[in-house]
Amino acid sequence: MKKKIKAEYRSDAIYKTYCKRTNNPKKVSKTVYLNILKDFFSGVTDILILKGAEFTMPFRLGSIRIKKSKVPIRITPDGKLDKRRLRPDWNKCRALWKELYPDKSWKEVVAIKDKPMRYHENKHTDRWQHSWYWDKSTCLVKNNTAYSIDITRSNDRKLAKTLKREDLRLDYSLF
Repeated sequence: MKKKIKAEYRSDAIYKTYCKRTNNPKKVSKTVYLNILKDFFSGVTDILILKGAEFTMPFRLGSIRIKKSKVPIRITPDGKLDKRRLRPDWNKCRALWKELYPDKSWKEVVAIKDKPMRYHENKHTDRWQHSWYWDKSTCLVKNNTAYSIDITRSNDRKLAKTLKREDLRLDYSLF
């Protein structure tokens, strides 16, 4: 049983709050309002990704940026690679498993324990991992450590695609 309370504020709730607080003086429709939100957040994420900027949120909610960290390569005392911090490359794993177990069904392959794994090498970023980071050091919300931000998959994919571009080398500075 998860002991996690999820309170999600989606665009519908934001529009209702906007209408309640302002009485919608310009008679902005929900569709137009949602398009404005979509364009605004798309522009913010583009600036964060392409310029390596930091977005300071209003009302002292902290700031969002892209953080880079070096993937440590560690060896266990018995001489094996410590894989706890490495991220699996699932496409390479599936290709390897199809090659190793050609006569087995996918369910049988999944049931096999201790299959060989392939991990992301991050050669295109010189072994740096990049992730979205909410800096809460200036956040005035009580118990802010209990809150998290969930970036959409499309923005994660946009960041990954940008990092893999050879013509564009960005350096997300270490803060």
